[in-house]
This record gives sequence, C-alpha cells and structure tokens, in this order.
Amino acid sequence: MRLQSLTMRNFRQYKKVDMIFPKSKHDFHILKGKNGVGKTTFLNAINWCLYEDEPHAFDENTAGQILNVTANKDDEVLVSLSVVADNGTKFIFTRTLKNNKTDFSVDKKLKNGKTRHIKGDEALNLVDDFVPIVIREFFFFDGEQLDRYFLNNKGEHIKHNVFILSHIDILQNMQTHLDEKFRSIRTQASRLDSDVEEINKTLEQKENALKEEENREESVNDNVNTSIEKIAKLTEELEGIPDIRDLEKRKQDLESEIKKCEDKLDQIDVDKSELIISSAPALFTYDATKSLYDTIVEKENNNELPYQVDEEVIQESLDDGTCKVCNRHLDESSETFLRNSLAAYQLSTDQSKLLLDMKSTLKVSMNTPNTYLKSSKILSNHYKDVNDDLTENQEEWKKVMEDYIGYNEKNDEIIKKFNLREELEASKDADYITLGMIKNNIEKLKEEIEEKNEELAKVMKNKDKLKILNKKKELCENARDLAKNTKNEIMHRTKDDIEQFTRSAFFDLIWKKETYETVNIDDSYQLQLINKRTKKNTLGTASAAERELLTLSFTLGIHSISGFDAPLLIDTPLARISDDNRVNFVEKLLEISTVKQIIIIVTPAEYSDDIAPILDNVKNKFLITMNDAETISKITEMK
Repeated sequence: MRLQSLTMRNFRQYKKVDMIFPKSKHDFHILKGKNGVGKTTFLNAINWCLYEDEPHAFDENTAGQILNVTANKDDEVLVSLSVVADNGTKFIFTRTLKNNKTDFSVDKKLKNGKTRHIKGDEALNLVDDFVPIVIREFFFFDGEQLDRYFLNNKGEHIKHNVFILSHIDILQNMQTHLDEKFRSIRTQASRLDSDVEEINKTLEQKENALKEEENREESVNDNVNTSIEKIAKLTEELEGIPDIRDLEKRKQDLESEIKKCEDKLDQIDVDKSELIISSAPALFTYDATKSLYDTIVEKENNNELPYQVDEEVIQESLDDGTCKVCNRHLDESSETFLRNSLAAYQLSTDQSKLLLDMKSTLKVSMNTPNTYLKSSKILSNHYKDVNDDLTENQEEWKKVMEDYIGYNEKNDEIIKKFNLREELEASKDADYITLGMIKNNIEKLKEEIEEKNEELAKVMKNKDKLKILNKKKELCENARDLAKNTKNEIMHRTKDDIEQFTRSAFFDLIWKKETYETVNIDDSYQLQLINKRTKKNTLGTASAAERELLTLSFTLGIHSISGFDAPLLIDTPLARISDDNRVNFVEKLLEISTVKQIIIIVTPAEYSDDIAPILDNVKNKFLITMNDAETISKITEMK
C-alpha cells in the first residue's frame, strides 16, 4: 500500500491542507520547513488519523487542544488518508473530532465503482492490514530519536514485534497451548502411576528451574540494555569534553618531563663549565707548548738529543749476546750499534732526558683545543635538543592547561561521569559473562528435561493403564514439537534475513569502513555493532549518526520481511548525520524509493549543500510555512 493523498482540516496549526503524492520512478517525497512550523505535527496527524494518538515530540497531556486556534469551537477537526493497495483497491481512512467526540471510518472503493463505508472493529482491522499499531514504530518515526532507538526499545520488545510481523506469534501461541495440554496429560498420568508421578516431580523441578533461568536471562538482558542506554547518554553528554583524568595525568607527565629537561640543561651547563676549567690551562699555554714541542722535534731531527732507550735492556742484550726484544743473536754490527747508542745515551744531559720525557705530554696538550671544540659542539647540540624538547613540552602543557582550567569548575562532575561510564562498561561486560553462564545452564536444563521426557515416554509406553494417555501425550508432543521446530526455523531464518539486510545496508551507508567489523543480532534481538580492533560490541559508544544509520538499516531489514508494504515516513532524518554519511543516507533512500514509498520531513539545515544536488532531482517536494501570527501552517509545492 502507498499513501496517495492527505487531507487535514483544523488539525492544530493546519487549517486546510490537501496534498497529493504522485508516483514516479522514485516514489520519494520531501517536506521542508523550519523548526516549529509543523513538521512533527504532520507526522502526528497521520498517527492521530490511524490510531487516535500523537506519539511524537510532545506530551499529549500538555500539548493543548487539537482544534486550530483560529477555528470556531463547533468546527470539525479532520484528517483523511487515501491509501492504494497493490491490487489497486483504494481505502480512505478518516478520523474526525467535533465537540469532543471522535469518529473513525474507512471508505473502500469497490470494483463496481461504488464505495463501501466501514466503521467499528472492521475499520480498525483495515488499519491493521495497512500498518498495525504494534509495529508502526518501524514505519512512522521521528528521526531525532533514531540514534536512541535500540537504547529505548528493549530487544524482547523488538523481538515480539518481529514475531508479529513474520506471524511467528501464531506458532508461539500454538506451542504454548500444546505445552499446557502436554503438562495436563502428564498430571493425569501421575495420578494413575507412582513411577510417572516421581518422574513428573523431577520434570516440574527442572522446568521451574529452566523458567527461573530464562527469567534471570531476561533480567540480565534488561540490565545490559540499561547499561547501554546510560553509556550512550553519558557519551552524548561527554561528547567533545576531554577526559579530565587523562588531562590530569598528561599534565603531571608533562610537568615531570619539563623538570627532567630543566635538570638536563642544568647538568649540561655544569659539564660546559667543567670542560672550560679543565681545558683552560692547555688553551692558554698552547703557543708556549707548541714552541717547546717544535724545539724538541727540531733537536731530535738534528740528533741533538739522544734516543729514548732502555739502558737495562741494552746492557742485558750486550751481556747475553741476544736481543731481548726479538731474541735474535747479535752479530758484530748489531753489537757495535747497541754499544754506541748506550754510550751516547749515557753521555746525554739530564736536561735532554727531561725534554724527551716531556714530548708526549706536550703533544697531548696540543690536542686539547680540538678535543675542546668537539666536546663543546656535542654539549651545544645536546643542549639544543633538550631545549627543543623542553619548549615542545611547555607548549603542550599550556594547551593541556587551557582545557584543564576550562573545565576546572566542573572537574568533579565530569570525572564522575567518566568514572560512571567505565563502571557501566565493566558492569555490561560482567553481565555478558553472566549471560554466557545462564545460557549454559539453560542448555544443560533443557538436556536434562529431554532425558526425563524420554524416561517418561518409556514408562508410559510399557504400562497398559496409561496407553490411552500415552497416545494423547505422543500426539500432543508431536504437534508441539512440529509447532516449535517450525517456529524456530522461521524465527532463525527471519532473524538471519534481517541481520543480513541490516549488515549490508549499514556498511553501504557508513563511510568508516575500517572501524566496524560486522553487525550481529542475537536471539533476543539485541543489536551488536562489533569493533574491528577490539572485537567487542560498541553500540553504546557509537556516535549518534552511526546509531541512526544502524537504525535505518535495521528498519529496512524489518520492512524486507514484514509483508506490510506501507510507506516509510521519517521526520528530521538528517539532523545528526553529516558529510559522507549524509550523502550515503540520501542515496540509499533514493534507491529504496524505487520499490517503496519514502516521505521525509527536513529542515533547511538538513537540506544542505552536499545533498542538495541529489534532492533537487526529486520531483515531489513540498514547503511548510507558517503565517506571521504563528497560528496557521500551509503546505505548498516547491518550484
């Protein structure tokens, strides 16, 4: 079914509205208007017509009268929706309010051209054929609440609605009825046989334990949902606010680094002073030292100074006739050379020996300037590197202090929120572990119950007095198992279909392809957004835009299995989405609109430059405006 036209009379600020939604290649329709002109009222008008309530944006108890303020008190409020089914049958849903009395009817256009006027329960049943009230949240919703959809709607609630959509609830009701019948037969058999009575007692204990574990599982799941919701709320409140604890630690770390740099600079200054002091004598006497060294070298070259020899070694070599250095036998010429050297050395003056002894010391002293320059350069470079580190740390410290001081007045409150979020994350992780243990307990109890049922079947089969009851039990059991297996098969296939569609649509929409690994839906219809790096569910800490895109993807997945071909109507769908995500979002809606009617209600800010070229090609666009007195809104076609 698709919405063909909408009529409003005196509904809040809409005094008179007549809209037609023509179908083209893209069954896509846009209403644009500023905040406060009646965008959400438009969505509420459709809900009021079909369900007699206004679920979006405000508290009905404080919303004021539905009748337009400019109308006479006896004027009628009317909202009428013209809907066309796939087979061409036309239905007109009309709700009126006059003198505090509400009337609802459906006009069905018959093939013979006549119109059948329908009221009462039959009219309400036709609404259920269009969009049942229990699943309308998947078809008509406020986009500003999209990001909190999975946080405000418990998984079991979503699961229940999916059961209705896929008609699993019929099989569930059948299974429940057969379970009750099965237990009734067991009770009758217990009265007739003590063995059966004993088995039945054990079965009842196990079944009660299973029920307790299932209730516990539901309770822990509720805790997880509550944690996720609180985490998301805290994340939203803390968005853009630095973690004061991290700032405090970074501030302390930087102050420690700054102190280390300052200490290093002081030490370098000390090292420089010590280098100057230790090098000063050699530097100041360099000229005199070089002159003396040159004199010694000159005298050596002129043979004015004896060789530096070891007298004892020469004498021992002469006495033994063998060189004590190389162990070679001294020939006549070698012996003569050694005797002459020893004689020359013994004749040298003490002053000559002193000069020769000083030569190596003087040479080392002459190298001091080069050593000083190299060491000084190393110290200067080290000083520059440390000083650069000091400047960098000081600059970062200033930036950290700006944030730290900026939030200083609220530090305690902010820190509490960060701590609470961490506690909730830890609690959520602990609950997931508990859920794992509960699931193991449930599986074990189911196995034990199955074993006891098999034992019961053997006992009842072998006792004549229980034959009739046994046949009833077997018939009931087979029917129950058939309903259960069929339900489980449909349930798993339905969940898998929704999960696959949601995953595919989400990764089509989102630009951050490397952040998330996959989207999972567990058996309780809890959505999990798995981070690629941590492998954990990060739905609670995902951005509002990411959750909104995930909700849209899930909604489309629900539509794919629902069997209800109703329009998708979204108020303010783009408020929290930007950049590539926004473009992807609009392109996805356009793609869907080739097979499903899409109506979006946007603000001028949402109709931004990045998506304007896409939306400008949409034929069906409407503008919502309000008069200067702020009493009447109009909807006109955009040129």
